[in-house]
Amino acid sequence: MQQFRLVGLLVVSLGLCIGSAARAADTCKERVEAFREKFEKDKDKYTLKSRQEAERHLLQAQLPSLNLFQCSEHLAKARQALREGKK
Repeated sequence: MQQFRLVGLLVVSLGLCIGSAARAADTCKERVEAFREKFEKDKDKYTLKSRQEAERHLLQAQLPSLNLFQCSEHLAKARQALREGKK
C-alpha cells in the first residue's frame, strides 16, 4: 500500500514540474513579446547595431529549452545592448 502512495506522490510531483515548466515558458514568451513591442515602438532611439544585438538576445530567450532564469539573462542582455546603443 505504501508503494502506491509513493508512486502517486511521484506522479503528482512530476505533473507539477511539467506544468510549472510550461508556465515558465509562457511567462518568458510574454516578457519577450512585451519587450519587443516596447523597443520596436521606440526603435529610432537606438542604433542599428544595438537593435540587431538585442533582437539576437530576444531570439535566444525564446528557445524552448531555456528555463526562466536563462530567459531573464537574455532579456537583460537585450536591454543592455539597447542602453549601450542609444543615439
